[in-house]
Amino acid sequence: MAKNAFPHQRCSGSWPGPGDAALAARLSTRLRGSLRGHMTPERICCARQIVEAVAARRLPRRAAVIATTTAIVESTLLNINRKLDHTSLGLF
Repeated sequence: MAKNAFPHQRCSGSWPGPGDAALAARLSTRLRGSLRGHMTPERICCARQIVEAVAARRLPRRAAVIATTTAIVESTLLNINRKLDHTSLGLF
């Protein structure tokens, strides 16, 4: 998989945040599957946006795990900005 295989845009206006590169590097070697070796500060920022949305709604931590896992499957944690199939746009 290419580093940024899909057409995408930023998840927020202030990305990546301080420390995102170090966290991406640490996670990149620990992951399995298609994201192994491909975690980027941009993807960390998108994951953070998901977790913040869950927290803002006062949902349980498990909701953040489920939402982030779903975004990994749907978009590899990239905010896709062009339709690639009939249902996927954005992170989900």
